[in-house]
Amino acid sequence: MLMYGPSSDSLEIAMLERSPLLRDEIADFETVCASRKLNSVKIMLGSLRDTVVSLYSVYRSKSGSPLISPVCVFSPEVLAALESNYNLTYEGKSLGDLRVEILKNSIGNFCSLCGARPFYGLDHYLPKVIYPEYSILSSNLVPCCSQCNTKKASIVGSANGRFLHANFDSFASVESWLHCDVRSDAEFVDTVFSVSKRLPAAVQGDAEFHLLKLELDSAYSKMAIGELISIKGLLEEAFLDGGEIAVIFELRRLQRSIVRGFGVHFWKNALYEGLCADRGFVSGGFAKIC
Repeated sequence: MLMYGPSSDSLEIAMLERSPLLRDEIADFETVCASRKLNSVKIMLGSLRDTVVSLYSVYRSKSGSPLISPVCVFSPEVLAALESNYNLTYEGKSLGDLRVEILKNSIGNFCSLCGARPFYGLDHYLPKVIYPEYSILSSNLVPCCSQCNTKKASIVGSANGRFLHANFDSFASVESWLHCDVRSDAEFVDTVFSVSKRLPAAVQGDAEFHLLKLELDSAYSKMAIGELISIKGLLEEAFLDGGEIAVIFELRRLQRSIVRGFGVHFWKNALYEGLCADRGFVSGGFAKIC
C-alpha cells in the first residue's frame, strides 16, 4: 500500500498552506483497472500493477521532478490506456472522489500555480501526454485555473528550470517567494513583480522559470490595479488623519490581515510590502492610483 500526503510544511505556490491529502494511490490504480469496460484493457492494465507501484515510488523519491529518467517506453495501446484512466476521475466515474478530494483540499478555491485566480479543474504537474503512468497519481494532480493550464500546457522543464510543485516545494524559511517594486514617480502607480532574491539558491532558478512561463509577473501587476483602486480611499483618509505614518500603519494593518488569511507567500503580501517600502507612494503618491 502506498499512502501519500504532502509534508506538513509543504506550501502551494501562492503559497497557501494545505492540509495533507492522504490517498492509497495503488488502490486508486486498482479501482480504475477494475472499472475499465473492455476486458482486454482491464487485463493489460492489471499486468502493469507492479510497474506502476515502482514508478509511483520513483515519483515520490524525486518529488515529481521532470528529471525523472528514463521516461517509460510503453506500446501505443498501453499509453492510450494509461492516459485515458484520467477520464475516470470525473463526476460519476469510479475515481470521481479523487477529483473532489483534491479540489476540496485547496484553500480559497485558488489555483495552485498562480495562487490568485479561482481554479477550474486539475492540472497534471508532469503532463499526462508525456507521463501517462502518472495520469491518476494524486500527488501529480493540482488545482489549476484555465489561464495557467493553457500556459503550462505540456511544458515539462529541465535541469535549468521547472515549474514549482504545489505538493513538494516549500519556502517555509523565507518571508515571501515574491518581490514587488512599486514605482510611483511616473504619471501612474506601477508595480513590477519578480522572484525574491532571498529564496534558497536551489530553487531560485525554478521559481524564475515558473514566474516566466506562466507570465505571473504581468498577471500580478494587472491584479494589483484592482487592489490599489479598492484601497485608495482608505489611504486618502489615513493621510488626512496622520500623514505618511498613518498611511504605512493602514497598509501594514491590511497586510497582516492578508497574511493571516492566506500566508506570507500570497501575492498580495509582496504587493503591500512593496507599497510600504516606496517613500513616494506613502507620502502622497497613492493619489496617482487610477
